Amino acid sequence: MSDSASMAAATEARFSNRDLIGRGSFGDVYRGFDKELSKEVAIKVIDLEEAEDDIEDIQKEISVLSQCRCPYITDYYGSYLHQTKLWIVMEYMAGGSVADLLQAGPPLDEISIACILRDLLHAVEYLHSEGKIHRDIKAANILLTESGDVKVADFGVSAQLTKTMSRRKVPSKPLTICIRNLPTLLSCSFN
Repeated sequence: MSDSASMAAATEARFSNRDLIGRGSFGDVYRGFDKELSKEVAIKVIDLEEAEDDIEDIQKEISVLSQCRCPYITDYYGSYLHQTKLWIVMEYMAGGSVADLLQAGPPLDEISIACILRDLLHAVEYLHSEGKIHRDIKAANILLTESGDVKVADFGVSAQLTKTMSRRKVPSKPLTICIRNLPTLLSCSFN
């Protein structure tokens, strides 16, 4: 059996019950059960032939996720390559995204917004203390566990500051993106 065939067999054997739960900028996201970890996981499947121009961003996302150890950032469990498909295995967030909450129901109350923003700020504080900049904070990238814990996801356009790189050299466009998306997060009534 070839290495690629054995990897495919191992991947198929490790993950079961894969259901499509979303489509991201780089690929499809599935919920599956990881038999090795004995838990549900999210599996982002990226066709590298189709994402040829985005390989650097994909590598950056894996690099940032693999370095983060924070309760406010989604956990990263590993990556697997099978032919032209890259599987990125991460923590499954059963509560969906803040964007889902905003679309599905009534506006969020002030306490809910405060809790989400508090945890989001903890995530941003951690990232900045590690020299990392997310650059795409928006409601769709703020995820919730089934119990309502808040975690930040999707590091495809993030940046890693180095000792020789000034914060001023990071393009200002990400700040514009963040500010542009803030009203979406806060589009709710305050009682």
